[in-house]
Amino acid sequence: MIACYDAEREIVTHTLPDLCRGEVISAEREAALAAARRLRIQSGVQETTADPVAGTRRLIGTGSGFYVGSGGELLTNAHVVDHCGLFTAASDDGDKLALHLVASDARQDLALLKADAPPPGIAAFSAAPGRSDGARLAVVGYPAYGLPTRLSTLSPARIDPIRLATASDRVEFRGEVRHGNSGSPLLDEAGNVLGVVHATIDTPKVFRATHTLVTDIGVAISWTAVMRFLAAHSVTPVIAAGPQRGLSLEEVHAKSRRFVVQIGCWQ
Repeated sequence: MIACYDAEREIVTHTLPDLCRGEVISAEREAALAAARRLRIQSGVQETTADPVAGTRRLIGTGSGFYVGSGGELLTNAHVVDHCGLFTAASDDGDKLALHLVASDARQDLALLKADAPPPGIAAFSAAPGRSDGARLAVVGYPAYGLPTRLSTLSPARIDPIRLATASDRVEFRGEVRHGNSGSPLLDEAGNVLGVVHATIDTPKVFRATHTLVTDIGVAISWTAVMRFLAAHSVTPVIAAGPQRGLSLEEVHAKSRRFVVQIGCWQ
Protein backbone atom coordinates (compact mmCIF):
# COMPACT_ATOMS: atom_id res chain seq x y z
CA MET A 1 0.00 0.00 0.00
CA ILE A 2 1.24 3.50 -0.86
CA ALA A 3 0.08 7.06 -0.10
CA CYS A 4 -1.49 8.53 -3.25
CA TYR A 5 -2.25 12.26 -3.51
CA ASP A 6 -5.21 13.26 -5.70
CA ALA A 7 -4.61 16.95 -6.41
CA GLU A 8 -8.04 17.45 -8.01
CA ARG A 9 -9.88 16.33 -4.88
CA GLU A 10 -7.08 17.35 -2.52
CA ILE A 11 -7.10 14.03 -0.67
CA VAL A 12 -4.58 11.34 0.17
CA THR A 13 -5.63 7.70 -0.01
CA HIS A 14 -3.76 4.52 0.84
CA THR A 15 -4.08 2.13 -2.05
CA LEU A 16 -2.24 -0.30 -4.27
CA PRO A 17 0.45 1.26 -6.51
CA ASP A 18 -1.37 0.29 -9.72
CA LEU A 19 -4.53 2.10 -8.58
CA CYS A 20 -2.86 5.45 -7.84
CA ARG A 21 -4.11 8.01 -10.35
CA GLY A 22 -2.21 10.86 -8.73
CA GLU A 23 1.17 11.39 -7.10
CA VAL A 24 2.87 8.82 -4.88
CA ILE A 25 4.02 10.77 -1.83
CA SER A 26 6.10 10.18 1.29
CA ALA A 27 4.77 10.00 4.84
CA GLU A 28 6.26 13.45 5.51
CA ARG A 29 4.44 14.96 2.52
CA GLU A 30 1.21 13.29 3.60
CA ALA A 31 1.52 14.79 7.08
CA ALA A 32 2.21 18.25 5.63
CA LEU A 33 -0.83 18.03 3.34
CA ALA A 34 -3.03 16.92 6.23
CA ALA A 35 -1.84 19.85 8.35
CA ALA A 36 -2.51 22.31 5.54
CA ARG A 37 -5.99 20.88 5.03
CA ARG A 38 -6.81 21.23 8.71
CA LEU A 39 -5.76 24.89 8.60
CA ARG A 40 -7.99 25.53 5.57
CA ILE A 41 -10.91 23.92 7.33
CA GLN A 42 -10.37 25.92 10.50
CA SER A 43 -10.12 29.21 8.63
CA GLY A 44 -12.58 28.38 5.86
CA VAL A 45 -15.49 30.63 5.02
CA GLN A 46 -18.93 29.14 5.56
CA GLU A 47 -21.06 28.85 2.43
CA THR A 48 -23.86 31.39 2.43
CA THR A 49 -25.94 30.01 -0.43
CA ALA A 50 -28.83 27.72 0.40
CA ASP A 51 -28.52 24.04 -0.49
CA PRO A 52 -30.92 23.13 -3.34
CA VAL A 53 -32.43 20.29 -1.29
CA ALA A 54 -31.66 21.05 2.37
CA GLY A 55 -32.25 24.79 2.11
CA THR A 56 -30.68 26.70 4.98
CA ARG A 57 -30.19 23.62 7.15
CA ARG A 58 -26.66 22.88 8.34
CA LEU A 59 -24.81 19.74 7.29
CA ILE A 60 -23.72 18.06 10.54
CA GLY A 61 -22.40 14.77 9.23
CA THR A 62 -21.99 12.48 6.25
CA GLY A 63 -21.77 8.78 5.61
CA SER A 64 -22.26 6.38 2.76
CA GLY A 65 -25.14 4.20 1.63
CA PHE A 66 -26.39 2.20 -1.32
CA TYR A 67 -29.65 1.41 -3.10
CA VAL A 68 -31.13 -2.00 -2.35
CA GLY A 69 -34.67 -1.72 -3.75
CA SER A 70 -36.46 -0.59 -6.90
CA GLY A 71 -38.69 1.62 -4.76
CA GLY A 72 -35.74 3.85 -3.86
CA GLU A 73 -34.78 2.04 -0.63
CA LEU A 74 -31.22 2.63 0.61
CA LEU A 75 -29.19 0.89 3.27
CA THR A 76 -26.75 2.64 5.63
CA ASN A 77 -25.69 2.60 9.29
CA ALA A 78 -28.06 3.69 12.04
CA HIS A 79 -25.37 5.95 13.52
CA VAL A 80 -25.11 7.82 10.19
CA VAL A 81 -28.73 8.99 10.42
CA ASP A 82 -28.95 9.50 14.18
CA HIS A 83 -30.12 12.98 15.30
CA CYS A 84 -30.78 14.20 11.73
CA GLY A 85 -33.57 16.57 10.84
CA LEU A 86 -33.25 15.85 7.13
CA PHE A 87 -31.50 13.17 5.08
CA THR A 88 -30.08 13.50 1.56
CA ALA A 89 -28.46 11.17 -0.96
CA ALA A 90 -25.87 12.60 -3.37
CA SER A 91 -24.26 10.68 -6.22
CA ASP A 92 -21.00 11.21 -8.08
CA ASP A 93 -22.84 12.91 -10.95
CA GLY A 94 -24.04 15.65 -8.60
CA ASP A 95 -27.69 14.61 -8.25
CA LYS A 96 -29.06 15.10 -4.74
CA LEU A 97 -32.36 13.80 -3.34
CA ALA A 98 -34.22 14.16 -0.07
CA LEU A 99 -34.79 10.91 1.83
CA HIS A 100 -37.07 9.78 4.59
CA LEU A 101 -36.33 7.23 7.29
CA VAL A 102 -38.16 3.89 7.04
CA ALA A 103 -36.50 1.93 9.83
CA SER A 104 -33.48 2.06 12.13
CA ASP A 105 -31.94 -0.63 14.34
CA ALA A 106 -29.35 0.80 16.71
CA ARG A 107 -28.28 -2.62 17.98
CA GLN A 108 -27.44 -3.88 14.50
CA ASP A 109 -26.40 -0.36 13.40
CA LEU A 110 -28.49 -0.57 10.23
CA ALA A 111 -30.96 1.93 8.82
CA LEU A 112 -33.31 1.85 5.85
CA LEU A 113 -34.00 5.10 3.99
CA LYS A 114 -36.18 5.78 0.96
CA ALA A 115 -36.08 8.26 -1.89
CA ASP A 116 -39.25 9.29 -3.71
CA ALA A 117 -37.66 8.59 -7.08
CA PRO A 118 -36.48 5.47 -8.94
CA PRO A 119 -32.85 4.62 -8.16
CA PRO A 120 -30.21 4.89 -10.91
CA GLY A 121 -29.09 1.37 -10.01
CA ILE A 122 -29.57 -1.33 -7.38
CA ALA A 123 -26.82 -3.25 -5.63
CA ALA A 124 -26.78 -7.02 -6.07
CA PHE A 125 -25.86 -9.19 -3.11
CA SER A 126 -23.54 -12.15 -3.35
CA ALA A 127 -25.35 -15.48 -3.56
CA ALA A 128 -22.59 -17.28 -1.65
CA PRO A 129 -20.29 -15.01 0.38
CA GLY A 130 -18.06 -17.88 1.48
CA ARG A 131 -17.10 -18.61 -2.13
CA SER A 132 -15.71 -15.14 -2.72
CA ASP A 133 -12.07 -14.56 -3.54
CA GLY A 134 -11.29 -12.83 -0.27
CA ALA A 135 -8.07 -11.33 -1.65
CA ARG A 136 -9.87 -8.94 -4.03
CA LEU A 137 -12.56 -7.15 -2.04
CA ALA A 138 -13.37 -3.44 -2.10
CA VAL A 139 -14.98 -0.75 0.05
CA VAL A 140 -16.65 2.02 -1.95
CA GLY A 141 -17.93 5.12 -0.20
CA TYR A 142 -17.30 8.73 0.71
CA PRO A 143 -14.53 8.90 3.33
CA ALA A 144 -13.99 12.23 5.03
CA TYR A 145 -10.51 13.75 4.97
CA GLY A 146 -11.26 16.63 7.32
CA LEU A 147 -14.02 17.66 4.92
CA PRO A 148 -16.37 15.17 3.22
CA THR A 149 -15.31 14.11 -0.28
CA ARG A 150 -17.67 14.84 -3.16
CA LEU A 151 -16.72 11.79 -5.24
CA SER A 152 -16.75 8.17 -4.19
CA THR A 153 -13.48 6.42 -3.39
CA LEU A 154 -12.58 2.73 -3.65
CA SER A 155 -10.31 1.16 -1.05
CA PRO A 156 -8.99 -2.39 -1.61
CA ALA A 157 -9.81 -4.92 1.10
CA ARG A 158 -9.17 -8.56 1.83
CA ILE A 159 -10.32 -11.31 4.17
CA ASP A 160 -10.06 -15.05 4.66
CA PRO A 161 -13.03 -16.31 2.57
CA ILE A 162 -14.20 -18.70 5.27
CA ARG A 163 -14.94 -15.69 7.51
CA LEU A 164 -17.45 -14.38 4.99
CA ALA A 165 -19.65 -17.42 5.55
CA THR A 166 -20.07 -16.50 9.22
CA ALA A 167 -23.40 -16.66 11.01
CA SER A 168 -22.16 -13.88 13.32
CA ASP A 169 -23.41 -10.33 13.00
CA ARG A 170 -19.94 -8.82 12.49
CA VAL A 171 -16.95 -9.69 10.33
CA GLU A 172 -13.48 -8.13 10.35
CA PHE A 173 -11.52 -7.43 7.18
CA ARG A 174 -8.22 -5.86 6.17
CA GLY A 175 -8.63 -2.47 4.55
CA GLU A 176 -8.61 1.27 5.10
CA VAL A 177 -11.80 2.62 6.69
CA ARG A 178 -12.22 6.31 7.46
CA HIS A 179 -14.96 8.45 8.97
CA GLY A 180 -17.51 8.81 6.17
CA ASN A 181 -17.12 5.19 5.04
CA SER A 182 -19.83 4.18 7.51
CA GLY A 183 -22.61 2.54 5.51
CA SER A 184 -20.36 1.69 2.54
CA PRO A 185 -20.88 -1.69 0.91
CA LEU A 186 -18.15 -4.31 1.25
CA LEU A 187 -17.97 -5.69 -2.30
CA ASP A 188 -16.63 -8.93 -3.72
CA GLU A 189 -14.51 -9.30 -6.87
CA ALA A 190 -17.64 -9.04 -9.05
CA GLY A 191 -18.97 -5.92 -7.33
CA ASN A 192 -21.63 -7.75 -5.30
CA VAL A 193 -22.40 -6.90 -1.67
CA LEU A 194 -20.92 -9.02 1.11
CA GLY A 195 -21.76 -6.72 4.03
CA VAL A 196 -22.07 -3.14 5.25
CA VAL A 197 -19.07 -1.28 6.66
CA HIS A 198 -19.74 -0.45 10.29
CA ALA A 199 -16.52 0.88 11.84
CA THR A 200 -12.77 0.65 12.01
CA ILE A 201 -11.08 -1.33 14.73
CA ASP A 202 -10.39 0.46 18.02
CA THR A 203 -6.63 0.96 17.52
CA PRO A 204 -5.81 2.25 21.05
CA LYS A 205 -7.77 -0.61 22.66
CA VAL A 206 -5.98 -3.22 20.53
CA PHE A 207 -2.61 -1.64 21.28
CA ARG A 208 -3.25 -1.67 25.03
CA ALA A 209 -4.21 -5.35 24.85
CA THR A 210 -1.54 -6.61 22.43
CA HIS A 211 1.12 -3.87 22.21
CA THR A 212 0.66 -4.09 18.43
CA LEU A 213 -0.28 -1.06 16.33
CA VAL A 214 -3.05 -2.13 13.96
CA THR A 215 -4.60 0.56 11.74
CA ASP A 216 -6.00 -1.27 8.72
CA ILE A 217 -8.76 -3.49 10.11
CA GLY A 218 -12.37 -2.64 9.39
CA VAL A 219 -15.56 -4.13 10.79
CA ALA A 220 -18.56 -4.91 8.59
CA ILE A 221 -22.09 -5.98 9.40
CA SER A 222 -22.26 -9.47 7.96
CA TRP A 223 -24.26 -10.64 4.94
CA THR A 224 -26.39 -12.77 7.28
CA ALA A 225 -27.31 -9.84 9.55
CA VAL A 226 -28.08 -7.59 6.57
CA MET A 227 -30.37 -10.21 5.00
CA ARG A 228 -32.23 -10.55 8.30
CA PHE A 229 -32.70 -6.77 8.58
CA LEU A 230 -33.99 -6.40 5.01
CA ALA A 231 -36.43 -9.29 5.44
CA ALA A 232 -37.76 -7.75 8.64
CA HIS A 233 -38.63 -4.61 6.70
CA SER A 234 -40.09 -6.28 3.61
CA VAL A 235 -37.24 -5.50 1.23
CA THR A 236 -36.37 -8.29 -1.18
CA PRO A 237 -32.73 -7.84 -2.20
CA VAL A 238 -31.35 -8.63 -5.63
CA ILE A 239 -29.19 -11.75 -5.44
CA ALA A 240 -26.47 -12.05 -8.06
CA ALA A 241 -26.79 -15.03 -10.39
CA GLY A 242 -23.63 -17.07 -10.33
CA PRO A 243 -20.99 -17.75 -11.30
CA GLN A 244 -19.88 -14.14 -11.62
CA ARG A 245 -16.98 -12.85 -13.72
CA GLY A 246 -14.24 -11.25 -11.67
CA LEU A 247 -13.75 -7.53 -12.36
CA SER A 248 -10.78 -5.25 -11.98
CA LEU A 249 -10.99 -2.77 -9.12
CA GLU A 250 -11.58 -0.01 -11.67
CA GLU A 251 -14.55 -1.96 -13.07
CA VAL A 252 -15.91 -2.61 -9.58
CA HIS A 253 -15.73 1.12 -8.85
CA ALA A 254 -17.49 2.00 -12.12
CA LYS A 255 -20.24 -0.54 -11.41
CA SER A 256 -20.74 0.69 -7.84
CA ARG A 257 -21.25 4.31 -8.90
CA ARG A 258 -24.74 3.32 -10.08
CA PHE A 259 -25.88 2.45 -6.56
CA VAL A 260 -23.49 3.98 -3.97
CA VAL A 261 -24.35 7.46 -2.65
CA GLN A 262 -23.22 9.89 0.00
CA ILE A 263 -25.69 10.25 2.85
CA GLY A 264 -26.03 13.75 4.27
CA CYS A 265 -27.30 14.42 7.80
CA TRP A 266 -28.76 17.94 8.18
CA GLN A 267 -30.11 19.98 11.08
